[in-house]
Amino acid sequence: MPILKNLADVIPGLGKFTYDPSLGTVFVTSGTGLIGYRVAMMLIEAGHKDVRVGIWKGERQGLAEGYVEKILAKLTESGAQLVDFDWADDRDFAAAVKGCKTVFCTIPHIPHWSDMFPAFIRACKDAKVEHFVKLSFLRSKHNFKGVAEIARQYRDNVPFVSFHGVCDDLLEQTKNNSRMSHTILCASHLMATPILLQGNLLRENHKFITASYGMGVNYVSPNDVAEAAVVVMLNMKPHRNQIYNITGPRPVKDSQVAKMLSQVYGKD
Repeated sequence: MPILKNLADVIPGLGKFTYDPSLGTVFVTSGTGLIGYRVAMMLIEAGHKDVRVGIWKGERQGLAEGYVEKILAKLTESGAQLVDFDWADDRDFAAAVKGCKTVFCTIPHIPHWSDMFPAFIRACKDAKVEHFVKLSFLRSKHNFKGVAEIARQYRDNVPFVSFHGVCDDLLEQTKNNSRMSHTILCASHLMATPILLQGNLLRENHKFITASYGMGVNYVSPNDVAEAAVVVMLNMKPHRNQIYNITGPRPVKDSQVAKMLSQVYGKD
């Protein structure tokens, strides 16, 4: 089997014969992120103890005081292994994924992402990672009524979505030149994002900053997205090289969100 696994890194399609369903050590790229933290904790609570979590040391704007410290304390108490990880510094990549079989990846829209994400993919290949689960944005490949059209509008008009689309395209190519399989989970805006990142602005200035360009948004719960990721990782075989859209019950426009926030905070 070791010889076949090595051949799978150079022979397209051989990975389906050398596939190993075990998770091994899981690396979560963002342990303090909305989804990454939940995925790490859910894996541990499900009984998987080999969880390594990337921690970014930079300054985070808009978060409540002590928020990150509480997250780090909970991860440490749970037994997760914490390592430095900065998407802007590719020197962190090799050490972060060394010895890992599975990666759960969330990536922000950072400067030089077109260099950093391919560098991270290369580090995963070099480390012989076998499963790569990535969080992305809605994809037009989905055949659910209305989703494909909405997804195309986003990719054509929203830079953040276009960036994720290119990253996804790169990830999909890895099955042709490595043993690494992928699963891409494509979600829309997270329900918690406005409250978490704009909490002070909402409470003190009564302002809501939008980024959906007037289009309806299928808000989804970060808990639901994290649970979907864990379900995939705990039973990878049927989800190898698959793409899934995760949507909310219906599109909601920014004006409707602003109205609901006004009701909560008692301000127009």
